[in-house]
Amino acid sequence: MSNQAVNEYKLINFNVPVHVINSFDHLVRYKGVSRTSQLLHLMEDFMRSEQLALNKDHELNAFIDSVSLNERQKAKQQLIDDYEPPMIPSASDDFDWEERFR
Repeated sequence: MSNQAVNEYKLINFNVPVHVINSFDHLVRYKGVSRTSQLLHLMEDFMRSEQLALNKDHELNAFIDSVSLNERQKAKQQLIDDYEPPMIPSASDDFDWEERFR
């Protein structure tokens, strides 16, 4: 076996509760597959489902960002459209202030 072929795999081991591994062993024996092949199948399914979920999350985030951007642009345009220059008070003594409110 070449050195490159050995490097294409990585040995992993981990602790599993006894009742889980016993049930798993019974199931893989019943299905006629090895532990390794079933674990690899589960890992591949997990990676595919996570990739789909991440893509959906990205699509949702992009949608939220675009809606947020549109709302900000609308609000900004509304402020521009509704702008009225400030009223400059006049200091003329020609008018009685009470007459202005009649």
